[in-house]
Amino acid sequence: MSEGPKRALLTAPRRFEVAPGPESSLGPADVRMDVLAVGICGSDLATFRAGDAAPDQVLGHEIVARVSEAGERATLPVGARVMVRPMRSCGRCWYCAQGSTQLCDRSRELTLSFQRPGGYAEELVLRDLEPGDVTPLAADVPDLDAIWAEPLAVALHCVAALGDTRPGDAVLVVGAGPLGLCVIAAAHARHLKVTAVEPRPARHATALAAGAQAVHIPGHPIGAFPWTIVAAGTPAALRLAVDATAPHGHIAVAALGPVPLPPLPNPIEIHGSFGYRTDEFRQATALINTHAVRLGAAVTRTFPLTDINAAFAYALEDGDAVKVAVTPGAAG
Repeated sequence: MSEGPKRALLTAPRRFEVAPGPESSLGPADVRMDVLAVGICGSDLATFRAGDAAPDQVLGHEIVARVSEAGERATLPVGARVMVRPMRSCGRCWYCAQGSTQLCDRSRELTLSFQRPGGYAEELVLRDLEPGDVTPLAADVPDLDAIWAEPLAVALHCVAALGDTRPGDAVLVVGAGPLGLCVIAAAHARHLKVTAVEPRPARHATALAAGAQAVHIPGHPIGAFPWTIVAAGTPAALRLAVDATAPHGHIAVAALGPVPLPPLPNPIEIHGSFGYRTDEFRQATALINTHAVRLGAAVTRTFPLTDINAAFAYALEDGDAVKVAVTPGAAG
């Protein structure tokens, strides 16, 4: 059997191995794509540290790719650059029937980088292409702006989870890492007045560029906010959010992590937020294609697929890292 395109598999904690995968045939509704760029997500970093990926699991879900071949029923032109929606839903379970497709019972088995191969590979094959799986990328939008589509959709869902915000409302965003930047951009796109709190000074400029009106380090007096979003998965971030939210205010928690709920000194509503719906991914891609959200400059470094271990080590260990991307098409 001939060898297929290279892919990265996590074989131990903090260790990828890059090697050719199997050749794959294409069905009538399938699409083959060359992976151009993939953002490294916090969930990828957690899996990298733990080494708990399945043996054939290809991680990476913040994907920009170019169509190289399409089945006869897949209406995508060869050569098109696309933003890939990794999260899929079955459309038939109780959650899908209620419109909460992001909570689908079968989402894990259908989603790229979980039980379907993700983007840390030279090639990605999307099986049984469905409406909304990919969005064509505008010709003048760089790949590094487009890798933010998936986390931006997560952020849009979280801002919506806050409740009935109105233009001009003040919102606090705790954390200005990659997810926090997307939350800031999503809130700014809704014409909210954003204040951010971020302990790393290297991230302050990117937060201001994303749409924050002010960025502070923890401990700086900031007052009380009616709307707060937690974009960092630490106990300190949630504690700060509770302390900085006004009585009868709302907190939406976007970051994932084993964080215990601190005591609530005031009546506050706390909303969990997970994933995104198809319409929110469509909103995210529209914001990117129209240049309303441009976060490519926040990508601190890029690495070819062959240097994926160095990419993850840099993302974990360098305090100046904001966003790191893997570019499988690059030489290395």
